[in-house]
Amino acid sequence: MVKFKYLYDLQHIDEIRIEDEEEINVKRLGIFTSKKQINEAIKVYTLLLGFKDKCKVAGGYDDLIEGFFISRMPIGVSEWEGGFFTYSGYINEQEDEDIEMTLNLPSWFSKDTQDQPGENSIDFAERIMQQKYHTSDYPRGPQSEFYQIKKFKELYDKQLL
Repeated sequence: MVKFKYLYDLQHIDEIRIEDEEEINVKRLGIFTSKKQINEAIKVYTLLLGFKDKCKVAGGYDDLIEGFFISRMPIGVSEWEGGFFTYSGYINEQEDEDIEMTLNLPSWFSKDTQDQPGENSIDFAERIMQQKYHTSDYPRGPQSEFYQIKKFKELYDKQLL
């Protein structure tokens, strides 16, 4: 019997417009036991109606298909360690349009955490997570603590918070 340390969650994420409002559409496509299975599944999905129109190779990387999100999940490890607080409000990306936004930040995270000079949102979130968990092996999916902290930093840098 083969024992797995990780599972891989494959999702497709795209923006859709419903009644003049943009919404994020997340489709969980499957949970797989290897990267090979993920790559085979993506090859199939990119041939299907809807996916083939919205998926393209991202940024010159042959192995990264825009629209697909892969999250490595360690088996038997909680993805969220503590409580959370909800940061809710409106951001104004364009002068004439307010967008409602909600982030569920980990309760242990301080919104006053200082970033390092030249630190981007990914570096910021990685530093915070490594300080908390003393490892670089933590969940990074769209519902994870890492992702919520990264998103907070992106919005803060754009001065939308």
